[in-house]
Amino acid sequence: MFNLSNKQIIILVSVVIIIIVLVLYFTYRAGKNASGTSTANTPPDVVGTPLTDEEAQYLNALAVSLYNDMNGVNWNWENNIYDEVSLLSDSKLVALSNIFNFKFEKDSGETLLQWLENENFNWDDYSLGTNVQTIKNRLRNLGVS
Repeated sequence: MFNLSNKQIIILVSVVIIIIVLVLYFTYRAGKNASGTSTANTPPDVVGTPLTDEEAQYLNALAVSLYNDMNGVNWNWENNIYDEVSLLSDSKLVALSNIFNFKFEKDSGETLLQWLENENFNWDDYSLGTNVQTIKNRLRNLGVS
């Protein structure tokens, strides 16, 4: 039949394994994205008044700003965005997380909290890293994942 050397067999088996892993990975991602369900836990109700239209627009713009700042390679963080987030009330922080997750989790596969955890804010500015750590702790304490 085929006269393959040991080296050729090892290469062939390695390529087949890589192809199988890639097919499984992309099948998993496609199924996860097609389900349309969030992997985030629904945070508990936070006492607060419903959002006004102006507050909803502001939080929507803030969610987009956060995404744009964290998406891709970033050499300069927009510290003011994280300052604004850190000053939000608990109910508005949960609302921001929900808006962010609704807009970006399906495509990125990550919630706001996961984005914040996966970014390295400390290399640029210690105060920014401390501020973001406070935001992450608040989200966790509010039951947001």
